Amino acid sequence: NELKVFVDLAFISAGENDLDVDRVACFHDAILGYSPMLYELKPNSGFDDFKETLTKLWKALDNDDNLPKKLRDTARHLEWLKTAKDSHGSVELSSLSLASAINKKGIYIISAQNQKKLNLETALKLKITEEHEEGQEMRCYSLEELRELQNKLMLMSGKGEQGQGEVEHFVEVFAGIQRLTVAFVNLYADGNPLFRHWEANMNCSALSGDGTVGIIMDFNLNGVVGEIMLEGDVLEQLLELCRKMERCLDFWKAFVAKQRSQHYYLNYYTSEQIVYLCDRLTQRKVKELDGQVLMMLSFIKPNCGVHDLRLTWDELQDELHTMAPDQNEDFQTFVDVTDSVEAGPRFEEEGAALPSLVEQASSSQKLDVVWNTYMRDMRSFLPDSLDVRTLGRLLDILANQKDEDEDAEEEGLMLSERKEKSIFR
Repeated sequence: NELKVFVDLAFISAGENDLDVDRVACFHDAILGYSPMLYELKPNSGFDDFKETLTKLWKALDNDDNLPKKLRDTARHLEWLKTAKDSHGSVELSSLSLASAINKKGIYIISAQNQKKLNLETALKLKITEEHEEGQEMRCYSLEELRELQNKLMLMSGKGEQGQGEVEHFVEVFAGIQRLTVAFVNLYADGNPLFRHWEANMNCSALSGDGTVGIIMDFNLNGVVGEIMLEGDVLEQLLELCRKMERCLDFWKAFVAKQRSQHYYLNYYTSEQIVYLCDRLTQRKVKELDGQVLMMLSFIKPNCGVHDLRLTWDELQDELHTMAPDQNEDFQTFVDVTDSVEAGPRFEEEGAALPSLVEQASSSQKLDVVWNTYMRDMRSFLPDSLDVRTLGRLLDILANQKDEDEDAEEEGLMLSERKEKSIFR
């Protein structure tokens, strides 16, 4: 194992230098060729064992008769190889040291704040406090830098039990945080308003039973729900949160697909455009619409103006006031995130504030409570924005106004033609 690691790292170090590449290749071939004698003979081996290793060596020599020359070349370049080994020893030490520091003090941050294009690379970063002679410094690592560290650790072996444990913990947590970030990015891209401003901080050192908060989530919804803190082993909490958010994503995709099938004009717009229209077409903002919104609406109603939207909102308001609660079935479709969550009396208590419900819930159920509350009544949960279903109905009414106007225009033309014919007669 150590031979493989050293050769891999030595090839990386050699780069495009042909001479150094040849030195490493000669060393590798020679050691593999003579490996029966180097690795298989034990201190208590006898003459029969020695003869058996020689048999294997003759086979290697048959395949490559330059093995003795390569072994002599390796001996000549032994100092260079020792220097390369010492050099990579320091790389291994520094990489392992950084992984250990991340496990103890690292904080992963997932956020969409100030990002024009959200993806795995832009949404995830890690912060860690580093000690220097001048004092402490907060260092930020990007996804690319973390992947580079992971690659270095994967090339290394022979680290001992403690070192191996540090590497495994780093790799498992890093894989989990990437999985969680992907779920968040997909929820964001698919236009879920609940996760539009969601952030998560994950403490890499949290262990089960020590009372440390492993993950802190904040939806940033202006007090609708506060920070959600998940205690316990960070890896267990992380994997559970990944499963829940992936399931939320599946539910949301199915919900949006159903709304698009029921409200045809939603299909004129992308998920990002729907989010924008939901924010801009509220009854409060409809009086101050900009040209971009009206231009987007012109796809379903040519020459759409503010007056048309006011009339549309009046009709929509009449519908919303007359709609019975049991007609709102779409919001009940994807309520249960996990089978383990039961809506007991304390979660159904009328008038209870959501933050208190979240506080009462166990760590594994906190996200369930928020998701269920949101899916049951999106309009009340986010009153400053339209929900997808309401936007779909608004677009339906707006588009149908176009048909009514055209019918009136056609009727007027028919009356005008009749008058002209009557006068002509």
